[in-house]
Amino acid sequence: MTLRRSLVLAAALIAAGACAGGQPEAPARPPQPAPGQPPGNAGAPGTEPRAFDEQAWPVKTKYVLDLWLHGFALLSNDSSRIPLFRAGYRDRMIVEKNMLRITTQLDTRHDSLADYLNAHSALSGAQFIPLYEHEWTELQNDIKVFLAANGDPRKVKDQASQQMVAFFAQSFPGAADRKWLAMFAEALADEDVKFYHQFWLQAENKHRPVLIAVDSIWSRAYARRLRRFQSASNEERGEIFLSFPLGAEGRTVLGGKRQNSIAVIFPLVPDSAAQAVYVIAHEAVGNVAGTAVGDNTTPVEKRNGTAEKYLAIATVRGGEMLITRVAPELAEGYMAFYLRAAGVPFAPGQERLAFRSAFPLPDVILDAMKQAMDATTTGI
Repeated sequence: MTLRRSLVLAAALIAAGACAGGQPEAPARPPQPAPGQPPGNAGAPGTEPRAFDEQAWPVKTKYVLDLWLHGFALLSNDSSRIPLFRAGYRDRMIVEKNMLRITTQLDTRHDSLADYLNAHSALSGAQFIPLYEHEWTELQNDIKVFLAANGDPRKVKDQASQQMVAFFAQSFPGAADRKWLAMFAEALADEDVKFYHQFWLQAENKHRPVLIAVDSIWSRAYARRLRRFQSASNEERGEIFLSFPLGAEGRTVLGGKRQNSIAVIFPLVPDSAAQAVYVIAHEAVGNVAGTAVGDNTTPVEKRNGTAEKYLAIATVRGGEMLITRVAPELAEGYMAFYLRAAGVPFAPGQERLAFRSAFPLPDVILDAMKQAMDATTTGI
C-alpha cells in the first residue's frame, strides 16, 4: 500500500470530476541511525563496508512503526483481498497476552476504538504516519502538539510544527477523529509499557538471523537489480523496514529521490528471506500501477469503486512483472506467496495459471503496465 500510489489515482479521480484531497509535505526530519546502531551505519546489520549503491536502501527495523501498526492490526476488520496485516497476527498477540495475564487499555477500550476505526475508512491513512517518525516518544510529542492545536496549524508558532499539524490533520480532520486519536494514543502507550516493548525486543533478537539473511540477499543481489527501476521512478535512496505486523501488503511513502520508506513483512525464518523481496517489488510498482489504472478507467469506474479494486490487483500483477524481469528465479515464489496471502489454493507447478486467474485485470491496464515496465527495465 503506497501513499503516492493512492495520490496518483486520486489525481485521476479529480480529473474525472470526483473530489479528492491532497497530501501536505510531511514534516522534515533529519536521518537518524536505528537504536543500537552507530552513526553512519544506517541501522543495517553486518560489518562489511558497502558500495554506495548498496547503501542506498538499507534494511532496518523500527519500533515506533511496529507499535503503531500493532495497534491498527488489533483493531482493524481486515477483509481485503490481500490482507493488510500478517495472517493470524491478531490471534497470536491475544494468545501471547493471555499467557502473560496482561490486559492493557488497548484491550479494555477495544470495542469503542475498533468500532470508530472500522466505520471511518479514511483513518486507515494514519498507518503511514510512523514512517515519518524516528521514535515512539517523538510520535507521542507530535500527537500532543496536534491535539493541543485542535488540528489547526495556525495555533502553533514555528513552521515545522505547523507543517506537522497540517500533516496529521489529513488523517484526523474532525473533532471526533482527534478524540479517537487521543484515546488510541493513550491505549497504545499503555500497550507499549505493559506488553509490546518487551515482546518486540525479544522477537527482534530472536529473528536477528532473519534480518541478516534479508539484508544479505537484498544488498548483494536484488538491490542492484532493482536500482534502475527505482531510479527511473525517482526513488534513488530510501529505507526498508522489516515489520512484524505486516504480511503481503506493505506500507510505502515515496517522497522524492532521498525520502522514501518501504515497510515489508518480517519473514519468520532465514530460508523465507525472499518474502521481503516479494513485497518490496509489490510496493515498488505503486506508481506504475496507479498511473495505469488512473489512465485506463472510466469516470464511472472511478466513482463506483471499480478503479480501487483494479489498483489492488494491479500492484500484485505489477510486482510479478517486475520480478520476472529483474529476478526471474523468484517469479514462481512470488506468485505462490500472493496466492497464499489471498487464500487461493493451487497445485504445485500451476502457480502462473492460478495467479492470473486469481488476479484478473483488463488487458488495457496490463498493457499499460507492461509498456511502463519495458521502458525502465530493458537491459537490467
